[in-house]
Amino acid sequence: MCCSTRVLFPRGASKGFKTIPFILVLAAASPADSLLQSGDLSGALSHYAADANENPRSWWPAYRAAWILNRLSMPDSALVWAVRAHDLRPSNSSILGELLQAHSQNPDSVLKYGILVAGGGVCRFRLAQAEQRLESPGEHTLYFHQTLEHGNDSARADAACWLSVLLPERATELLGMAVELAPGESFYRTMLAGRLAQQGDADGGFSILAPLPPQGYYYWQALARCHEAEGSADLAAEAFRQAFQARQCPSSAADLGWFLYRAGRDLVKADNCPEAAALLEEASNLWHSDSSWARASDSLLTLVRRFILLETGWERVN
Repeated sequence: MCCSTRVLFPRGASKGFKTIPFILVLAAASPADSLLQSGDLSGALSHYAADANENPRSWWPAYRAAWILNRLSMPDSALVWAVRAHDLRPSNSSILGELLQAHSQNPDSVLKYGILVAGGGVCRFRLAQAEQRLESPGEHTLYFHQTLEHGNDSARADAACWLSVLLPERATELLGMAVELAPGESFYRTMLAGRLAQQGDADGGFSILAPLPPQGYYYWQALARCHEAEGSADLAAEAFRQAFQARQCPSSAADLGWFLYRAGRDLVKADNCPEAAALLEEASNLWHSDSSWARASDSLLTLVRRFILLETGWERVN
C-alpha cells in the first residue's frame, strides 16, 4: 500500500523567531522523532510516511503520520494512515483517537466505532462530540456526566475536562474542577489558564500556570493568551512565537498570524507605522500566502508602506 500526501509547508516560518533549547529525551531518536520534537510537523511527516512505506507491518510510523496530518488539518490524508495503523494495532486507543478525529466531519462514521471504546479519554470525547453535532446527546455524552458524579478523582478530572469542551458555558467551572482533582496534570492547567485569559482574568491565568515549567505547545498558548489579556503585546507575541515553534501547524500559525495582524493594526492606530510594518511583514511571511491573516496583513502593509514614504524622516520599509 502506497500513500501520498500534499502538504502546505510554512512560508518563512523561522524568520525572526527566537527559539529555546530542546532537551533530547530519547538518545536514539529517529530523524522523524527529532523533527517532531522541534515542532517541524511537515518535515517529520515526510520521514514517517517513508518509514511506513518501507515497513508496512509497523504501526508506529503510520500512526505518527496520521497524528501529524490531523494537526495539519488534512483529515482525508490522515484517515489513510489511521486505518492502516488501526488494522495493525486495533486495540490501541491512541490510534483509534486519530481515526475518529480523521472521521470527525462525518459524525455517523464516528459513532460506528462506539463499540470499541471503553472508559473515558479522547475516544469517548470524539463519540460524544459526534452526538452533539447530530444534536442527539446519547450514551457517550451521558458517560461523562455519570463519571463526573461517581468516578474516582482521575476519571472525574478527565470527564470534567472533556465536558468543558462540550459545554462551553460551564467551561471555567469544569476546568477548575479538573485542576482541583488532578493538580499535577499540566494539560488541565493550561486549558483553565487559557479560559480565564479569554474572560479577561490574566492574573488568574498566570496563577494557574505558575507551577508549570515554561515548555510545550499548550503552555505557550495559554501564556500568550494571558499576556494578551493583560495588554502586554510584546510578551504575547513572543509566547505565540514559542507556541508556533513547538508545533508548526495551521492552528498555531493562525493564532500567531492573527495576533501579529491585530498588534500591527493597533500600532498603525497609535501612529507607529515602522513597528507595525515589521509585525505585518512577519504575519505575511507566516505559513503560506493564501492564509487569511497573510492576505489581511499584505493589504494593510501596502497602505502602511505608502504612508511611511510620505512621512519625512521615517525610514523606508522594503
